[in-house]
Amino acid sequence: GQSVVEGGGGFVSFAHVTPGETEVRITPPEDQRCLVFPGEVEDPLSLSVIAGQVSVMAFTCRPAP
Repeated sequence: GQSVVEGGGGFVSFAHVTPGETEVRITPPEDQRCLVFPGEVEDPLSLSVIAGQVSVMAFTCRPAP
């Protein structure tokens, strides 16, 4: 699926994405803040999708300040 469910494994994948630049956005739970790991950058972020390759973007989530 396109979302991480509570108690789930925390990994989401998207197959058959059209090659090119795509924007990645996350919507964390109300009491959480999720940033791109390891740089802790705010979204939205651009990700290059290249045919025949795997692109990975990781996020860390923690209680909002």
